[in-house]
Amino acid sequence: MEYIFTFLEGFASFISPCLLPMLPIYISYFMGEEEKNTKKAAINSIGFVAGFTVVFLLLAVFASTLGMFISKYLKYIKIVFGIIIILLGLNYMEILNLKVLNNTRGVKIDVKNLNFFKALVFGMLFSISWTPCIRNIFKFSTFISC
Repeated sequence: MEYIFTFLEGFASFISPCLLPMLPIYISYFMGEEEKNTKKAAINSIGFVAGFTVVFLLLAVFASTLGMFISKYLKYIKIVFGIIIILLGLNYMEILNLKVLNNTRGVKIDVKNLNFFKALVFGMLFSISWTPCIRNIFKFSTFISC
């Protein structure tokens, strides 16, 4: 029964509002800009999935170690992140002008020469941005299974 819930959680995260609107973008990214090579798209998709699988596995492996560290120094971590949030808010309201936060840099990615390694890195970056969505789905499923 646990495997069924795990599968349903994965499916729910796949069709979540965080990811579903972006699927056409990812598919077109894997296919390449001009050439429509399905073999290349399949290899790039495997690289993408491997990328976020690696990150999620690493997060799982280091979760207990990080949890012990956080629980030991929670008071100090709350103070540091509280100060960071205040600085971000003051920068957003333009009371402070933190040039580090106001600079933007674009990265030009050559989609024509997309390969397994680039798709792997893209999957890793995707997983970092997708983690809050997954967390909310797992909280909901834990509530359901209780």
